[in-house]
Amino acid sequence: MKISLRKRIIAFTLSVILLFSGSISGFASELLESEQVTETAAVVSEEVTEPVTEVTEVTTEAATEATEAVVAMLSEEVTETDEEVTEAATEEVTEAATEEETEAATEEDTVEATEEEIVEETETETVEETEESEEETEEETEEIVQVLEYEDNDVKIHVEAVGADAIPEGASLKVAPITAGDAEYNKVEQQLNEKAEGEEYEIAGFLAYDITFVDKDGKKVEPNGNVRVTIDYKQAMVPEAVNTEKPEELDVTVMHFEENAFGEVQEVVDMVAATNIQAAVTTTTDVEVEKAEFVTDSFSVFTIAWTRMTWEGSKSLIVTAHYGYFNGGSYVEFIDTGMTGIEIPDGMSAETNAIDLHDSECAITVQWYQLEEVRLDTKTGSVARYLKRSSYSNKVRYSLDGDTYVDWAELKSDTETKDIYYIYVANSSGSGV
Repeated sequence: MKISLRKRIIAFTLSVILLFSGSISGFASELLESEQVTETAAVVSEEVTEPVTEVTEVTTEAATEATEAVVAMLSEEVTETDEEVTEAATEEVTEAATEEETEAATEEDTVEATEEEIVEETETETVEETEESEEETEEETEEIVQVLEYEDNDVKIHVEAVGADAIPEGASLKVAPITAGDAEYNKVEQQLNEKAEGEEYEIAGFLAYDITFVDKDGKKVEPNGNVRVTIDYKQAMVPEAVNTEKPEELDVTVMHFEENAFGEVQEVVDMVAATNIQAAVTTTTDVEVEKAEFVTDSFSVFTIAWTRMTWEGSKSLIVTAHYGYFNGGSYVEFIDTGMTGIEIPDGMSAETNAIDLHDSECAITVQWYQLEEVRLDTKTGSVARYLKRSSYSNKVRYSLDGDTYVDWAELKSDTETKDIYYIYVANSSGSGV
């Protein structure tokens, strides 16, 4: 738009200059061609010629100056136009370069972001795959994959590895029931009776099994770690020799005939009574065995044994109760509590007759204090809530929840004595609980 306007101005200027020059030339021609011109006119003509010449010269100079001015204007216009074009081109180039740089930077950022996302996704997938792999490994580790079984008409025996590879590779389970009339049966009976010597029970009867692993050649091999043995009876059983008329006099346990490296029995262990062995027997109210379960790291002969108490006279357990509280790390007993102890008599035989140690007949009420818990044997011993005598033995057992009981002491003819500690804590109500 600017270039077109300036071109029009220049054209108009040139037209004016040309028009002015043409007018002066025409006037001079008319003076020279006049017929009435006198000598005076000639003189005038001579006089006029000089001004015309001067005018012509002036006009020529003006035209020249105008032309130079136009040329200068055109040069400036061209220069300005070149500068504008240059600036426009520079701006376009700059904008193009900026856009290209922006696009390149954006592409680089996008590529970097994409790479970071890919890396993050890869790391996430790797972590998730690792966690899944670990979870699968943990699940596989927790699962007991080694299991061997034996079954006959009376019983099913199930052996499973507690630790990894506890069952030797390629081993199989061999179980030989030991029945009355066998030489092995008589030997087992003798060893059980020897075990009962010095104890306050006798062997009323037993069921025996020689349980072992054998390799592909039939040779005996021991477990490589702990295994859990479960003996499930298809029907509840009791040996014919056991008199069940007085079930309260009977107890049922698992005996393990532990052998040395030469296969000789070195000790008969009552697995249920032992505190460091996991073992339990499930029976009916008529002391018929339904199930036996135990954990062992060696195999040999195992028996389900029925024992009968043999003491004469009255037996009981005297439990001395201590009542107090902790002051810092010291146990402080209350004075003159009026409670001396708890007696568990011989006649207490039913499992339903449990003693609640929190009952008012056992616990005491102390102002500003309330009972927190009861501990056995020492101030930091096992926590207990209930005591009772076993249904089928002279054992006294304890429980925290009233469902699961653990052996604690025995009724003896010389009056066994045990200690329990009542732990109280201060309260703000002012009344004892």
